[in-house]
Formats: sequence, C-alpha cells, structure tokens
Amino acid sequence: MENETSCRLPLLAEPTHYKIHLKPDLVKFVFEGDLEAKIKIITKTKKLKLHSKELEIHSVFIKNQEQKEQKAEIIYQTENETVDFVFEEELDIGEYTLLVKYTGQHNDKMAGFYRSVYTVGENKKYAVVTQLEPTDARRVLPCWDEPSFKAIFELTLTTPAHLVTLSNMPIQTETQIENDLKIVSFQPTPKMSSYLFAIVVGEFDFIESKTPTNKIPVRVYTPLGKQNQGTFALDVCVRALDFYEKYFGIDYVLPKMDLVAIPDFSAGAMENWGLITYREIALLTDENSSQLRMQAVARTIAHELVHQWFGNLCSPEWWKHLWLNEGFAVWMTYVAIDHLFPEWDSWSQFGTREFTWAQELDGLKSSHPIEVEVNTSAQINEIFDPISYYKGACLVQMVRGFLGDEPFRKGINHFLLKFKFSNAGTEDLWEALKESSGVDVASVMRGWTQQTGFPYLLIQDKDVKNGEYTVLQKRFLFTGEDDPTLWKVPLHMIYSDGSSQMILLEDKAEQVIKLDHPLKEDDPKDEKDQKPQFPVDRFEIQSDYGLLASSGIIKTSQALSIYKFYKSEDSYPVFNGIISNFITIMNVFDENQKLYSMFQEFGKRLFEPVFHKLGWDPKDGEGVIISNLRISILGILGRCNYEPVIQKSKTLFENLISKNEEISPDFRGIVYSNALRNGGEKEYDAMLKMYRETNHPEEKYQSRSSRSDSMYAFVGVCRSLKGRDLAWDFLQQNWSKFWDKFGGGLFLLSNFIEAACSSFKSIQKLKEIEDFFQKTKAPSAERTIKQSLENISKNAKWVERDTNDVDEFLSNFLK
Repeated sequence: MENETSCRLPLLAEPTHYKIHLKPDLVKFVFEGDLEAKIKIITKTKKLKLHSKELEIHSVFIKNQEQKEQKAEIIYQTENETVDFVFEEELDIGEYTLLVKYTGQHNDKMAGFYRSVYTVGENKKYAVVTQLEPTDARRVLPCWDEPSFKAIFELTLTTPAHLVTLSNMPIQTETQIENDLKIVSFQPTPKMSSYLFAIVVGEFDFIESKTPTNKIPVRVYTPLGKQNQGTFALDVCVRALDFYEKYFGIDYVLPKMDLVAIPDFSAGAMENWGLITYREIALLTDENSSQLRMQAVARTIAHELVHQWFGNLCSPEWWKHLWLNEGFAVWMTYVAIDHLFPEWDSWSQFGTREFTWAQELDGLKSSHPIEVEVNTSAQINEIFDPISYYKGACLVQMVRGFLGDEPFRKGINHFLLKFKFSNAGTEDLWEALKESSGVDVASVMRGWTQQTGFPYLLIQDKDVKNGEYTVLQKRFLFTGEDDPTLWKVPLHMIYSDGSSQMILLEDKAEQVIKLDHPLKEDDPKDEKDQKPQFPVDRFEIQSDYGLLASSGIIKTSQALSIYKFYKSEDSYPVFNGIISNFITIMNVFDENQKLYSMFQEFGKRLFEPVFHKLGWDPKDGEGVIISNLRISILGILGRCNYEPVIQKSKTLFENLISKNEEISPDFRGIVYSNALRNGGEKEYDAMLKMYRETNHPEEKYQSRSSRSDSMYAFVGVCRSLKGRDLAWDFLQQNWSKFWDKFGGGLFLLSNFIEAACSSFKSIQKLKEIEDFFQKTKAPSAERTIKQSLENISKNAKWVERDTNDVDEFLSNFLK
C-alpha cells in the first residue's frame, strides 16, 4: 500500500532525458513550461506519479515508440507534493515520451524558480534564479524529484534579449526573435539528480580565467559594475578546481564552471553542477574586505567545488545519506584551503569550529543519527544541520586518521569511480574503504552513523607499571542522564617522544587497554605545570571542561578556574575556543546582572594581557593568525566593556561619520558593534545611512539589512538580554510574515526560531514557547523547536544548579 505521508515515488517509471522550454515573465512573475520527457515504464501501470508543487498543469499526453498517443487525467496530491497522470489504457513496460504543458510562479520565497530583487541606480529590478535543493525542482517542472532518479536535462529559455541567461551547461544556440526576446538553448547535461538543475536570468557582469592544468573556463558573475569584487573568488576557484582534480584522481567532467552572486539567497551557496550560486557576501570581496571575510569566502568556494564530485558526480541514493555530500564537503574544504593558503593554519581551526558545533547539537537528546530516516520535504529540510555537516566531517577525519592518508585517498577514488553518474549510500563508502585498506570500516563506523550522540571516556589507573588502564565509556548528554549507547572508538595516542599508538576501543562500558607509555594527567595542579604540546590538546581540555560543566558532571567554577593556565597561550584557535566557551558560560548567567558584571570584570582580567601584548594596530609581517587573534580579543573585550577598546571604537566610528576617515576592514565589525552597543539614535542613524549608501557586500552584511541577511540582524538582536524578549515577541506577532517569506526555503526559518528561543533560561519561557508552537505549526522546523526547548531546559537547570557556585568563584577571584 502506498504511503500517503511520504513524498517518495513508487517505482513505476524513471526518467532518462528531460527537454524543457521555459518562458520566464519578469513582470508578472510567472513562467510557461513545455516539457518533453523520455521515460522508461518499469511496471505495467495506468498511472504515473510525479512530484509537482505550485504548478498549474494544463495538458498531459504520452506517446509510445509507435507514436500512439494517450491523454491523461490530472489529479493533484497537494499534501504530498505529487501529481497523478491517469491513462485509460495500461502502459506496457518500455520507452515513452511524456508531454506536459504547464505554468509556474516566480515566488519570493527563495525556493524553486524564484525572483530576486536588486537595484541599478534608483531602479528596482528583478532576476529569476533557481534554488532546488533538496526538494524544489518540483516547483520548476513536474519530475521525479529524488536524487536516485538521475536523468539528462536539456534546457531552452525564451527571455528578454538584454538579460544574461545561464544554466548548468554552455549555450548551444542563441536566436534573437521579435519583441526584444531571444531563444537560448543549452547543451544537454550529463545524467544528474533533479536538485542540481540550475537557471539564472538577470543583469550581470563577469570576469573569467581558466584552470592551470585542464584549461576549464571559469567565470565569476557579479552585479553590474562589481567585476573587481570577483577577482579573489576567481583565483580561489581556478586553483581549487585544479587541486581537486589531482586529489580525487578524476577530472571535472563539465565543460565550464560559473560562479554567480545572487542578491537574495537563502543558503550561503548552492553547488548546482557547473553553475554555483552564492549569496553576495559569500562570493564578493575586494581590498576593503577583512581577512576573516576573505577566509570565509575561500572556504565557501572550496566547499561547493567539492560537491562537483561528492554530490554531483556521485549522488546520495536518498537524503538519509546527505552526510556523504555535506560531511565530505566540509572536511575536504580544510584539505583544499590548507593546500591553497598554508599560512592560515586551517586545520588548527577544525576543532574550534566544526567539532564544537557538532558537539553543541549532538549532546542533546533531541539530536538525530547521521543516517536518519526522512520521508517528507519538511523532514529532509530539517537534516541540513550541524549533524550532517559538522559531525559528518568529524567522522571523515576519524576514518582518515585510523586508516592513514594513502589508503583513505585510494578508497575515495575507488568510491567515486564506481558510482560515477550514479548513486550510493553509506555502506557503499565503507565497502570502498575496506577494499583499499583491508580494514572492516563498517564494523567501526556503523555505531557513529546509525546512533545519536557521542561518548565521553574516563581513564583510570589499573597497573601503570605495565601500562594498563581502565577505560569507562558513557554517552555524553547535557542532561547528565545515563544512557546505554556505546561506540567503537579509535584512539590515536601520540606520546611526548614522538611515537604513536592506535587502539580500537570496543563498544563496552568498561575495558582495559595497554599503552606503550604512561599517561600524563591533563588536569594541571598549578600554573607552572607544562602545557600540552599540541594546540588541539590545549583547546580540547578547556572545551571538555565547558561541556562537563554544562551537563553538571563538574561545577562551573572548575571550568572557569582552568582559564588561569592559559595566560601564556599564543595559539589563535585555542584562544578562540577559550573566548567561545567563556561567552557561552557568561551568557547562561546573563539574566543575573550581578553575575554578568562580574563575568565582564573576569573577562577583562583574563584577556587584557593578550591585548597589551598584541595592541590595536597590526605589526609588519605578523601574519593572518595573529591578526585573527587580535580581532577575537578586541571583540570579547568590547563585550566585557573594556574601556580602552570601547573608547577607541567610539573614536574611530566618530571619525568615520564626521571626517570620512576609513576604518581598517579587519576592525569594522568590532568598531560598529561597540559603537552601537554603547551609542544611541545618532549611531543607529549613521549606520543605517551607511548601509543605504555603500556598494560593498561586507558593509551591507555588517549592518545586516538585506533580505537574505535579515536573519543575521535578527540573531544580533537575540544576543542581548533585552533584545531576545523583543525578538521573540516580534517573531510571534509576525509569524505569518515569517512563514510566507522563509517557510519555503532552506535553513532560514529554523535559524530564526533557534535564535529567538534557544537563549532563554526559565521554565516559564519554555512553557510559553511550547504553547505557541503547539498552536502554530512549522513542519520544516519541528526538530529545531524540540532542540530549542531542550536548550532552554538545559540552561534553566544550569542556572539553578550553579548560580551560587559561580558567585562564590567570581567573588573570590575578583577580591
């Protein structure tokens, strides 16, 4: 019996070749569609079921190979986002041509074939672009909108003659016709999943180059007059594309690569094969861009290019295996960036970013396994989250660590070649890695992909002289509850003499291991104790203390007391981790004004020595890492109301608005936030004026006022004590507008909900939010709502449990 709640299609037929002619109307915001699809009937049937959403289908015919034609009755299944084409005569197994005429909408939801607004001078104009991942190709054409139904796409567009028209493949023919229109036909694509089909129609300039080895043409399309802001992106793209071809041992298979900056875009970027679309802030830079922005742009470009292999060439069999796309893309980004920009020391940031973000979600009971069953569009949208991306990346790093780089690379090459132009699942990857390494990877990794959460290990002395230790394993939960889940854990021990040892822990609650050398405690007894050799270890110690405090396993005072051992710390990633952990703890207690003020004073004393060492002004030859550390220190000292930083920020901001004296790109964000946090209406008006007049994407982002960047402005408001109540009230009062604008897109609605709800710390507020969402349904954010409620509960218990402990610690420290 057919599952009426599932959006998956019965295996009655499959497409092989879509020929699509679309006529977008950029005034009425509708488009005409004419589809000719070559299909194979697999099972005799009188009914074809395809995906379709917000399309009005006017006629459907099917022809067999003898050209015998049948007309279909059209029956919409709106709730399931499908449509049935019902025929009088049964369709035999074989090849057919399906002919469909229909119309669709250029909506403003940043999903499907949507409209994006931009300005040229004083004139408002529109582009139309696609965003189809994961389940919005069905807004563009009736189709088999699942990743396993790969087919060739052959597109023709009729558009205004003056507009740039782009798709996955190069233009094959272009013909001018009457009424200032043109017909543009594109070369057919290779077999690909429907979510990778892409169209862009609008006004753009571009710059171009070619990759060094295979001379692949690469273009970066920018808003009119902003070609210079695409130079850095172009350089990163041609170098990264060349690097990936060599790393994977497989050529990029399309004849061109285009990168396009889109004014309104829900995600950071989208990996459409041969036509990658980006939010403007994620692609455009120039000499006025900060170092942090340049690094973020490079990471985003590198991430999307990975998908040209992981996701596009080899696609997941179903969205349950999304992590094969996203986890690999996140991990490979670090490989590429470390190769392209070794001076950025990228790998040292992996733990402070991806590892930490994964733990923050996976420590919740409402987290989910990496391989999670999803059946509807809403469920699929929900798993584009830190588990699929960041936990997935951590697992890739784990596998590479215990296999070794060479067997790992051979396995990846074998996997991609075996499933080229096809689909694969997690077990297929494990099998490929087993063939290359001889290791039964699946037996180790199934627990990590099929179970929720992660373990923490307690190591106890047993027979130290003989190198024997007892290892206790438990699932880590922020609630502190016991849970029986266990994992096989690869342990890579690196000793002070340079030797190493690999140990595989079994999925047991208690076991004995034998080490080559005795362990040194990671719990220092006094400030003179030698610090761990590797920055990642120093980061992990303070990070683990924070996690253990959040769950009640240790007191918060113990987590805070660890900071005194970092007075001489000189690693940017480690200090960034300390800052992040400190802000997390400070924010948990921010509704207690006395404690918050004490935290600010504690932060001044903790971070002031580093500020004095670095100063405000960069020094010649200091490098990107020191520059990043300075920005982080200035940012946290601003939050702690450190007077020298506040006054300097005010002076720089005043000189900017009164004398037009430029602020260094690296300091703009700090200066703006400090000036606004400690200013009033004058500063707000000046910032608003700056946003309206600037032509620079980073400045617009920092003033947070474009439609697709409005989420960041909202998040900024939620970070303050007064702001979070205002933001939550605003979300409730304007829920219908939020739903209309962001409910159909990827990421944004969930991000708004998480920002508005997760930072509260009272059971009363938890009940209020719970009541609201019981009455107000948000299908694509149900998991986010559960996680936000759990975060509130966690915070409330933390405050109740440790307020007196924190008060006593800070009072004694500040005497």
